[in-house]
Amino acid sequence: EEKNGVINLDPTKLNLPSGFKRPSVALKFDWQKRLYCASIDGSIAVLGMPPTSNEKVTLDHVFKNHSCRLPNKSHHFPFVFLDITSDGNWLAAGRFSSGKGAVHIFALPSSEAGNYQHWWSVPEMEATVNCIKLLGGGSAESSLAIGCSNNTFYIFNVIRRSLSDFSHEMGLPILSSLPSELTSRPEPITSIISNPSNLYKFILVARGYFCVVDLHKSVPEHSNWYPSNHLRVKRQVSDDESTLTHHWTTRK
Repeated sequence: EEKNGVINLDPTKLNLPSGFKRPSVALKFDWQKRLYCASIDGSIAVLGMPPTSNEKVTLDHVFKNHSCRLPNKSHHFPFVFLDITSDGNWLAAGRFSSGKGAVHIFALPSSEAGNYQHWWSVPEMEATVNCIKLLGGGSAESSLAIGCSNNTFYIFNVIRRSLSDFSHEMGLPILSSLPSELTSRPEPITSIISNPSNLYKFILVARGYFCVVDLHKSVPEHSNWYPSNHLRVKRQVSDDESTLTHHWTTRK
């Protein structure tokens, strides 16, 4: 209830179902008020939220067989990243690892008659996964962006279960195709933020800078700094240090 511009939030303890009472390391709600809980053992539970706090939470599904055929090293750590597309059709889960099985994609039911399905295990990365973000959804084709600890990033096409045309055109390894203004930064990418008004743009975020990516433009050899007259841009000329914004520019 809001009084004098202040909203009082009273936390309520959920009555979890007996089939899922274990520590969770990542949580994510979808638009149907389902709560996805990534547990410490690598499984992901889908909990149905009751209309009132007096009712018990339902256990709608548990993803637990996605890693059974993968080597132990690929799923040694629990999932710490969860993301869901805006239309609620896809769930992505990631962990701090670089092997096959570091990132999984799951298909979610769009109605009560639908089924939960493990869709794809993303191929091995060249560096540890630091963050994930599902892009698109609805009328736009769904894709998955993955940021790695060496400041590289990959875009995967969810439907085709493959590397996107954007990343494929850069070639492998991708590190050598990215601007040095991004790859030379000592701070790794920690999160990816999508643009709701433009599904083909997103932001790579680190602690000392952020980088705007436009998937409709080719990857430049060098990226621009904004604002160009900032003190730290001038400092970069002498000691190659700056904490401002990169932006994709069209290759000339």
